[in-house]
Amino acid sequence: METHTPDDFLAGDEPLKTGRSFVKLGESFTRLTPLMKDATDKTLLVKWDGGAGTAVAMACSTVSAPASNTVIPFYKSGCFRISSVVWPGGVTTDAQKRGAFTGTPISVDDE
Repeated sequence: METHTPDDFLAGDEPLKTGRSFVKLGESFTRLTPLMKDATDKTLLVKWDGGAGTAVAMACSTVSAPASNTVIPFYKSGCFRISSVVWPGGVTTDAQKRGAFTGTPISVDDE
């Protein structure tokens, strides 16, 4: 796993907090990818599928297809620049992006 220091991917002054949780085996994503709970095992994180209000975390680092469920760091709060987030292919509108984390302490905003 890569380590990093907060930089220009942040927007606003909301507190940035991290946690650690398991990511599902075989998942691959880059840093700043929205994450959600797995549909069949809510204890595991997977890459967000674009469903409104279902993203619960933001990846702190790149994950490349672990052979087993693996503990990873994730952001559990903060405000991120919309342009820095790695959105799924079908997520193209501002409304979809702003609605991704509804009900969580994570938000996205303009530059």
